[in-house]
Amino acid sequence: MSTPTSERPVSVTFDGEGLSVDGAFRPAAAGQFEYWRNHRVHWDAILAAIRDTGVEIVSTFVCWDFHEVAPGELDFTGATYPTRDLAGFIDACAAHDLGVFIRVGPVIDAEWPTRGPAPDVATLERLDPRFRARTREYLAALAPVLVPRLASNGGPILLTGLDNEICFPYVSTGESSTVHAGYEIRYDEQLVLARYREWAQRTGRRDPATCRTPDFRSANLAETLDAFDFMTDTIGDYLKELKDDCERAGLDVPFFTNMKQFAHFVDWRAIEQRLGIVNGANLHMPNRWPGEQKLVASWYCRVLRATARFPWAPELQGGPSIKPAADERFFGVMDPDQPRFNALFSAALGLRGMSYYMLVERDDTHYAPINPIGVPRPQAARLVGAVEAVKQLRPDRQLADVGLIWSSDHHRMAVASQFDSWADLFRIGRQVEEPKELPAWWSVFRQLHADDADFGLATAANWDAFEVLIYAGPDFLAADELTALAGWVEAGGTLIVATALPERDRHGERSATIDAARASLLASGRVILRPWGRIADALRLAGAEDHVRAAEPGVWTSAYADADGWTVFVVNTGEAPASATLTLRADLRQRLAGCTATSLLTSAAWTIPTTGLWDGEPPLLAPNQVEAIRVPRQSPR
Repeated sequence: MSTPTSERPVSVTFDGEGLSVDGAFRPAAAGQFEYWRNHRVHWDAILAAIRDTGVEIVSTFVCWDFHEVAPGELDFTGATYPTRDLAGFIDACAAHDLGVFIRVGPVIDAEWPTRGPAPDVATLERLDPRFRARTREYLAALAPVLVPRLASNGGPILLTGLDNEICFPYVSTGESSTVHAGYEIRYDEQLVLARYREWAQRTGRRDPATCRTPDFRSANLAETLDAFDFMTDTIGDYLKELKDDCERAGLDVPFFTNMKQFAHFVDWRAIEQRLGIVNGANLHMPNRWPGEQKLVASWYCRVLRATARFPWAPELQGGPSIKPAADERFFGVMDPDQPRFNALFSAALGLRGMSYYMLVERDDTHYAPINPIGVPRPQAARLVGAVEAVKQLRPDRQLADVGLIWSSDHHRMAVASQFDSWADLFRIGRQVEEPKELPAWWSVFRQLHADDADFGLATAANWDAFEVLIYAGPDFLAADELTALAGWVEAGGTLIVATALPERDRHGERSATIDAARASLLASGRVILRPWGRIADALRLAGAEDHVRAAEPGVWTSAYADADGWTVFVVNTGEAPASATLTLRADLRQRLAGCTATSLLTSAAWTIPTTGLWDGEPPLLAPNQVEAIRVPRQSPR
């Protein structure tokens, strides 16, 4: 087996400050290249083309099924077929000065017939004991290839990705059947309910005898929330076992995982805190994100930013339709500018790291930015500017004094209203236009976008970051959260209640704690009860003022501050050209006047006048055009 050229071992961290190598920030801007789907003879040309886009990290799955040539016999060096040479591929990445995010599975999906696992266990639930035992065998065989190539040993591997789009219960019946060749995972009720009863007994949350597959159409509040808590805890248990397996095998670089699209019903914050890993979002939308899809994407990215340690997308659609045979009708064929728009719009919504999925064409796709033999297509050149813009972003805070309260429990009830049971939740990733929250909350969310208001999503963990909070939830809230909200108002915050104050806790019960918190809020002069009218009117009453606001409908703006300066994004989400005319809040205008602004996309630079952001006529933005402006902290001229 070949070994990589010996390089200096480095330390890698991945946390709320992003990816750091030996203490220096490194942009988490990667490109997905599934080496095993393109012949080895083309690897060097493809890696060179990836480097030419500005991407400095390759993300790749390891496909267990592809490497297992016979039960228990795995080839990672190309002995049976050149493309199985994982060792050689990682060494080739190092030779091209590319870092590596290695995604070991065992489930990778990737539109592969078995979804990654060996055929003998491909139809089993992840938590099936046979699946777990075979996974440990696979990881034990894989580790000798990876460990010498970890950054901690002088190699290019910076991060290890655990599994892919974890959902529990895991069901795929009827999903992409033309691709997965009959390797479908059916609902294993016996296994799931055995785990549910054990969880109920261990936590004391409910009588194990009452544990059943929940019918969300009739389940009460407590039963529904217990079901989602059980799913979260069980996914956390599985990830801990998988992480422990990897660490025992010698993998000591930081770990990450990635949720199934829109799967915020899992409490990923709790899992991150428990395991010390970073979770990210998969984001794959149809061409040009039409209709309500930009609003849905905004919700998705904002919730991630409010709840995750580091807001990033381990899979951001960067190429063509995912698999033309089955999904082209859903995704459409991507416009040449689509990979660029995907990256820039996601950055405008708050993502600070991303891996471009389908950067390289593979056996079941067409028209990716880099073709199967390593020749860039036109969209690769268009992606370069977006990659460079994303690489210049750093962990930051949004300039927003207003927070729209987001509750995991409220979101779970919205999810439960759309699905019959947890066995149906695997379909949520395709709901690209459906509202993601209860109607009243979604109405306020839509109004804030229509007004181009500066706002973030507020959870109990980050309420102190805002001066004004909006409550648009139902009549229940966890008692400790309502008590904390009353304390936040008492400390000087202003609360706008767009629906009504909660009267029950998350178990559906009234209590002295709930009543006391309600009484405190109702007695406060800083609570605005406004269940009618426009939310903009209530914000004016609260004294809230936007830092940056667009003059034309359909133009969304966002502004962020970090230790080194400010970044302003302007996006035309409409269907006609629109002016990027902006209004800056007086204090921000004063701070920026005389500073040098630079377009992250064109490198054009200008001195900011005292009247706004642009020096001259504001640019006219085409539909789906994004402008990103960087203003370093500097002394005014």
